[in-house]
Amino acid sequence: MFVKYDHGRGPGDHFTFSSEGEEGIRSAAAPVVLALLICDTEAVAGIARDELSRLLPLTNGAASTVKVSSPQGRQVRISGPGGELPLVAPAPGEYSPGRSGLDDA
Repeated sequence: MFVKYDHGRGPGDHFTFSSEGEEGIRSAAAPVVLALLICDTEAVAGIARDELSRLLPLTNGAASTVKVSSPQGRQVRISGPGGELPLVAPAPGEYSPGRSGLDDA
């Protein structure tokens, strides 16, 4: 797991990956590799290796940036030079703003 943090002081959070960092993620021997992007106190996004590879196409030694934005009350959006990841609707019963996450049994 690779973890990155952004202070969250702008419109969206930006996470820069050096070419060496990208290569480390792409070549990691583990069957499951995640990049965990922490957006100050607003959001946490976990991105699988294949998703990150789509966002960050191979570059010639240049750094690339992934942007995570979380408009209030909306789904988190994740984009990079290779495009934007598709939005995924939360499963029934998953966390949503205003819920405690506890069942009302």
